[in-house]
Amino acid sequence: MSVWVQVVIDGKRFGQPFEIQPIPTNINELKKAVKEISKLDASINTILVYPPPTEIPIQNNAVACNAWDEVPDTDPLRGNNAPRPLIVVAPDSQREARTTFDQHQQLSAESADAAQRTTSALERIEKKLDDMATVDVPMSEVTMNFTSSLLGALKIKYFVRKVNKEIGEERMETYTWGEKEHEADGQPGCQQILEKEILPLDFDGDLLGIYDVRNSSLPELQAGKLKSKGYSDMAVGPIDSMAYAVKYAKDLVLSYAVALVELKTSRRDLKQGQLLLQLVSLAMVSGTGQGVVVLGTDCATKWRLLHFSNYNTVVVQPYEDGKKCIADFKNLIAEGTARMQRNTAPEKLTRILEDDNADLNMNDFDLEDAERDTAIEREAKLQKLAGALESLFGETLEVPSWAKASVTCPSYYM
Repeated sequence: MSVWVQVVIDGKRFGQPFEIQPIPTNINELKKAVKEISKLDASINTILVYPPPTEIPIQNNAVACNAWDEVPDTDPLRGNNAPRPLIVVAPDSQREARTTFDQHQQLSAESADAAQRTTSALERIEKKLDDMATVDVPMSEVTMNFTSSLLGALKIKYFVRKVNKEIGEERMETYTWGEKEHEADGQPGCQQILEKEILPLDFDGDLLGIYDVRNSSLPELQAGKLKSKGYSDMAVGPIDSMAYAVKYAKDLVLSYAVALVELKTSRRDLKQGQLLLQLVSLAMVSGTGQGVVVLGTDCATKWRLLHFSNYNTVVVQPYEDGKKCIADFKNLIAEGTARMQRNTAPEKLTRILEDDNADLNMNDFDLEDAERDTAIEREAKLQKLAGALESLFGETLEVPSWAKASVTCPSYYM
């Protein structure tokens, strides 16, 4: 038994029909036989086989055989001695080569484009990572995690006392916030209330006043890979010096300030991290040093004071009653100079020679906690990486709890 085939290349007959014997088991085996006999430079999957009575040229509606089909019968019809060959269509080898080359070129171009996009993405990531030297967060947006890390790197501790529930001697006027009123809208009214409650007040022989300092930037705080800067709403300072600075030297306004007032509406909570960083920042620029005070309030129900009780040690005191808070605020301001003198950095340790027989008190040594600093910097780097990836891919990422400095450093809270 045999089968007849006619090869067609580029729409034209290629040679004469020829016989294949025995009949291949399926169309795919037939293709292999034809490819071998006709020396076709074409891959098997590009060769098509059409059953009788397909005519040349091949019509668009002609249906090719499946690779797994049995080979159709090509015997002559009754009354006709000529066989009905299978039409085996093979692509033009040069055309196929050109197509393959074009496909290769297209793939190469697509690969180059993908590589370029990948390179650009990596460059953006690298730029973000290069910027990891400073994790910059405004004071108004800091989290307590960020604040604790920054203060820890600055060697500053803080403690929150129990809520003071003492009631003042008299009831004080409070501010009623409008439903959609913002801090800037309520500040004039709140400032009038505070001036009425606080002034007149003396500080080292100078009368104090309360001033709008919303346009005065607090000094930037930076330690390790963390950085923050911000503003406050009002400042308390000597009238003569503050009046001069407001009119002629705005860059000196906060240098004369002895206290800050951070104002919030009745709808917004006080931000502990913001208040802490404001206090530390003001202490850096104020002539009162660590004798400064910060009041956080809405002039209605929220009252909180922050001050340095000892060198680099901050006390946070919440209040239920505004009158009591204001009374303590005035006392802390009046005692500012005394606290400044007390809250000074300890003198550097004198180098002890090995042959010195003097008794040593090891509690006087303030050793660098390198392990803790390293853990804080590592967590800051992970936070920056998470921010870089989020800006590139739109996915919110968080530093896992097991990677935080407080977990990776056993001595974090010591």
